[in-house]
Amino acid sequence: MLCSKHLSALALLAVVVSPWSMQAHANVGAPAPSKSAERARPNDRGDQHHGMTSGSWVKDYCEGTGSTNGGVDCPCGNGVPQGLMEGCANRTGHGGALSHTGTPSISNDDFVLNATGLPNGVPGFFLAGAGTSGGNVFGNGIRCITGPYIRLTKIVHSSGLDTFPGPGMPPISVQMNLNVGDITYFQVVYRDFGGPCGSSINATNAVMALWGT
Repeated sequence: MLCSKHLSALALLAVVVSPWSMQAHANVGAPAPSKSAERARPNDRGDQHHGMTSGSWVKDYCEGTGSTNGGVDCPCGNGVPQGLMEGCANRTGHGGALSHTGTPSISNDDFVLNATGLPNGVPGFFLAGAGTSGGNVFGNGIRCITGPYIRLTKIVHSSGLDTFPGPGMPPISVQMNLNVGDITYFQVVYRDFGGPCGSSINATNAVMALWGT
């Protein structure tokens, strides 16, 4: 289980990163999700990013393409073109993207999160949250996962392709003490000095996963 930490390097985030065992539907008792958050839940074949025989699925959501295109509305008109799975545009003119490879499987976990499109050299964090949200303004971007948050790993200087877990690290399911049926919600937050909305922080799109056998 990960230890409690504060995101001191991203002071504007101002959230406590705490241990959290993600049982299935861990956000029971939380406020009802908004309509845009409901779109992130794969309730039918059309919503599934992957159909996996292990009972797992993965869904990418919270792209900065605007609510009329199934995404979220960016803070200052800094959206990205329809069809892109990226967060709101950062100082480079495009959005940071969170993608994934492998399968969220407890018995054979090769699931990896990949962050691209962050400005080179900036710090950031891979975060896990307790659920989805309809989207909250977060500097130059939108945060679409809710707390409590877990800091999975820090990006000290983004290389343009940052991954979690990194080489030699235990798989996600081990680090987070996950079980079959758990749902996880991921997003990357990062520094964006000189960003389009006059803020110094931003976020990628988000990824949610149901962990299978």
